Amino acid sequence: MLVPPSLSSVAGVVLTDPNFSTLAAALVDKNLITPLSVGARTLFAPNNAAFAAAGITDPTAVSDAILTYHVLGDSVPSTAIMAGFALTLNGASVVLDTDGGVTVNDVAVVMADISGNNGYIHEIGGILTPPESNIVELALATPELSTLVAALQKTGLDTVLVEGGPYTVFAPTNAAFAAAGVDVDATAGELLRPILLYHVLGGRVLSSDLPNGEVEMLSGETINVNNAVFTVSTGSGQSVDLTMNSTLNVQATDGIVHIIDSVLLP
Repeated sequence: MLVPPSLSSVAGVVLTDPNFSTLAAALVDKNLITPLSVGARTLFAPNNAAFAAAGITDPTAVSDAILTYHVLGDSVPSTAIMAGFALTLNGASVVLDTDGGVTVNDVAVVMADISGNNGYIHEIGGILTPPESNIVELALATPELSTLVAALQKTGLDTVLVEGGPYTVFAPTNAAFAAAGVDVDATAGELLRPILLYHVLGGRVLSSDLPNGEVEMLSGETINVNNAVFTVSTGSGQSVDLTMNSTLNVQATDGIVHIIDSVLLP
């Protein structure tokens, strides 16, 4: 059942403010007024100028994925915003910064703390773009992960990653496979599969959210995370420093990819 928005809710404020008329039309078209009216919400609200600058003249062309990427499932005033990642209703996270003013994905908040009775609106001068590729598509588009892609395809795990999830993948580079002596072409799929699954964690886990201690991977075996020095220890006694030659927190539509310079050995 649709819940009519209170004029004082986050949705009601957007609907009645002419500065957000394009956003309001997009939210109405995608039936997102009720989700913004119920529960604690924080909306990073692009103003009309932001849509115009992005060349968006038809509000109905704005996807549900983009709109929900502007919404946090909590009531967060600007004074409570901390630098780091914040999960959106889209499922992906935005990156917040407070150095010299609040920014979200490097887009500046131009007016903060427009209050609704269920949360806050922070007006922004740009459109936030969520991740558009899934984990496998992201790997396919990354040349340094071509060996990993070949291994996933050989074992059928490329299909598993696309159809399941969300997942967090520790993705070894081509150089990592070479250094570990893992020849994907010469190794049987049944031997590769448990190694690959040892690199996959269920759910979306950003580096800042990795639990300290033992973490069970999809293979059923565990890694041991030491957040104090940000290392991962494996069942074989191997230790991998995630601060070295790593590209962490690459977001996909269905999870997170941490590109690492070692193959984790179970």
